[in-house]
Amino acid sequence: NIDSHGVTEGEPTTVEKQIFYVEDACITKVLSRDGKPLSGKELKKQNKRIDKIIAKAKQSNHKIAANQPAKEQDSEELTLARVLKLGTFSNPRRVRLNGRDTIAVDYVGNPHAKTDNFKERILRDLALTVWVDEQDHAMVRVEGHFVQNFKVGFGLFAEAHKGMSFQMERAKVDDEVWLRASFSVRGSGRCYLFSNFRLAYDERDTDYR
Repeated sequence: NIDSHGVTEGEPTTVEKQIFYVEDACITKVLSRDGKPLSGKELKKQNKRIDKIIAKAKQSNHKIAANQPAKEQDSEELTLARVLKLGTFSNPRRVRLNGRDTIAVDYVGNPHAKTDNFKERILRDLALTVWVDEQDHAMVRVEGHFVQNFKVGFGLFAEAHKGMSFQMERAKVDDEVWLRASFSVRGSGRCYLFSNFRLAYDERDTDYR
C-alpha cells in the first residue's frame, strides 16, 4: 500500500509456493510466509479453494470426454473467439526480449462489447501489450491498464480507477517450462463505497525447483 504522501507502507513478504497440475488445472499452494507455516484457518481455506478448482476441472474434463462441452455462456474460460469479440488486436511486431525473439501485439477492449462473465468484463475494460515467445509460442510478458473505472458489484464492493496498471513477466525455468517471474500493480481505487486506497504491489517469484 501507499500512504497519502506516496510512501510505500509495510515490509516485503517472502512467500514459498508449490505449483502443480491436476486434471489440467494449474494449482498454486502456499507453503509458508516469511518462513512460517500457514495457520490452521489459512490451511483449511486454501484446501477448500484447491478442492473446488480440482472438482471444476474434473467436471469439465468429464463433459469433454463425453462430447458434452460446457455452454459458452456458462464457462469462465476465455476462448479466442470470445476475446476477438471483446476487443481489437493491432500493431504486431518482432521484439527482442531478455535475449529471445518475441512477437508483441497491442490489444484494446471494446467498452460497448456484451460480456457473459467477470473475466470478460475485465478484458473489455483493458488496454494491453502482450509478448509471445516466437520459438515456444508461450506468453512471456503482458502489460496493461484499465481504460475506464472497473466496478465490482456495481461499485458497492470495489472499484479500480481508470489508469490502474499491471505487469506480469514469465521466465523459462531449467530450459523446460515457462513460469511466472514477476507481477506488479500500480494505481488507486475504492472499497465498500467509502474506503479509498492507493496501491503499489510487487511480487518476485524465484528459486523454482
